[in-house]
Amino acid sequence: MKTYTHDNLAPKGVYVAPRAMDVRYVGADEETIGGLAGHHYYRIPSPLLLLVAPLLGGAFVVLFPFLVFAFTAWIIAAVLIKWAQSIASALAVYARSDWEPNAAYFKKNPKSKDEDKKNKPEK
Repeated sequence: MKTYTHDNLAPKGVYVAPRAMDVRYVGADEETIGGLAGHHYYRIPSPLLLLVAPLLGGAFVVLFPFLVFAFTAWIIAAVLIKWAQSIASALAVYARSDWEPNAAYFKKNPKSKDEDKKNKPEK
């Protein structure tokens, strides 16, 4: 099967680049495909196109409602996840503990010099 690139002159027909998911139509002989650079295009024979086109159209008609529901659920899930992340990050401040055992048990309480003088026995 002959491959074409985006700047090759190609005969009239329909061309597809499977890796780029790109379909191009050439309306006259010896025109360039004008597709994406760096991708290879293959010409689809007309009889094959006549057999495959109704099947693809029928699959689209049957699967379109499922696609709508799937994309709607995907968008709603993305919004809910962002909302939950923002709430979780706002509440994360409260999950942090300010209690420090070293400070609570091992450090002496600072006393002022006046309190030290009062607690000392006088001579």
